[in-house]
Amino acid sequence: MNEKEHGITIGISRIGNHFYLKMKAVGKLTHQDYEVITPMIDEAVLNVEAPEINALFDATEFEGWELRAAWDDLRLGSYPNYLEMQDSEFS
Repeated sequence: MNEKEHGITIGISRIGNHFYLKMKAVGKLTHQDYEVITPMIDEAVLNVEAPEINALFDATEFEGWELRAAWDDLRLGSYPNYLEMQDSEFS
C-alpha cells in the first residue's frame, strides 16, 4: 500500500459571538476531508447571530488538493463575510 496520511485537524474556541479556528492540513486533501470539517464549523456557528470567525491555518505539512477538494476549499474560504482568514502557523 502506498497511501499517505491526509486530512485536516480543527480546533474551535468561542468567546461570545467570536470564534477562533485552528486548522492544520496534512498531505493532499480530499473532498471527504472537507465533508468532515464543514459541518463542524456550520454546527458551531448555527444559532449565533452575526458570528465572527478568525482562522489560523498551519500548512507546513500540506501537499495540495484533489480537484473537488480545491472547489470545497474555495467554498469554505468564501464562507459568509464573517470569515477572516489569516495565513500563519501555529504549534
